[in-house]
Amino acid sequence: MPREQVREDLTPIAEKHVPVLLDAVLKGLNLEVGKTYVDGTLGMGGHSQCLLEALHDLGERSPRWVGVDQDARALGMAQERLAPRLAGFETKQHTHFVQSNYSEIPEKLPDLGVTGIDGGLLLDLGVSSYQLDTADRGFSFMRSGPLDMRMNGTDDEIPTAGDILNTASFEELCRIFEIYGEEKYAFPIAKAIVADRDESPWQDTLDLAKLVERIYRLKQKSGKAKEAKHPATRVFQALRMAVNGELEHLESTLNTLPTLMQAGSRVAIITFHSLEDRLVKQTFKPWLDGCICPPQFPICTCGKTPSFKTVNRKPLEASEAEKEANPRSRSAKLRVYSRL
Repeated sequence: MPREQVREDLTPIAEKHVPVLLDAVLKGLNLEVGKTYVDGTLGMGGHSQCLLEALHDLGERSPRWVGVDQDARALGMAQERLAPRLAGFETKQHTHFVQSNYSEIPEKLPDLGVTGIDGGLLLDLGVSSYQLDTADRGFSFMRSGPLDMRMNGTDDEIPTAGDILNTASFEELCRIFEIYGEEKYAFPIAKAIVADRDESPWQDTLDLAKLVERIYRLKQKSGKAKEAKHPATRVFQALRMAVNGELEHLESTLNTLPTLMQAGSRVAIITFHSLEDRLVKQTFKPWLDGCICPPQFPICTCGKTPSFKTVNRKPLEASEAEKEANPRSRSAKLRVYSRL
């Protein structure tokens, strides 16, 4: 697709984008002049636009900021969106846009002259509003489009959702739907997918959504309360996570944080479902506790001390007003940690 066409089609989407839990994120990152901040999931730049504005208001003149996203089209929109804000600084020599998965941040930062993050790291996980609203990306079960779901749509080596549906075994499809989607009807859905692909390969998002709806109608008893979410929500989530290796990238990134983050820095992570939130919580737990001695020991003998502390005792959620104004925020949870 020509670059000019991408700009014409997608710029209005970027302008309408509303960042989730914005005030809580900015407060949690505890912005300071002269510190390095990394937006690992830049998307359309909503969070970073406000972050840079806040730094400017604090007196920052040469921000140390890195915006990372694996989606080339989203990265291009973010560059256009942030250009006026960056133009207001005296120098932009320490600002960088990087097309990459956030799990590669530890490898990319040294190439930019950044040895560690002493300010803050933001991860806004999951699919973006732009990706959901763009039918040809294949993320939405409400719009007809190709079963793609690659966040890095330019990498042809990544199997698409259609590739998985048409080649994975029945057992593998069950595993994907059960683990990544926590789908209660994984077995009959996988069985129907395999049976139908023998007649015609899976290609369209709406066809898959209709199949899942059909399974739910057959399995649910007459008069039973309807699902709070669309029946296809978990299947699409599971496929998207499998295509993009989302939990694997998150786990890899979390494991680098003790060496990546410098003392006093903050990590702000927004999750949208229990699998991500559970992984974040479980990974940080030993770093928060420090000592691993058995409870019956009268004194500590392991010598381990905490490496992080929680900034908020419980994960922060959107207010009712934000949920009404921005439905995507309804399932969002923000956890913020400070490096000791």
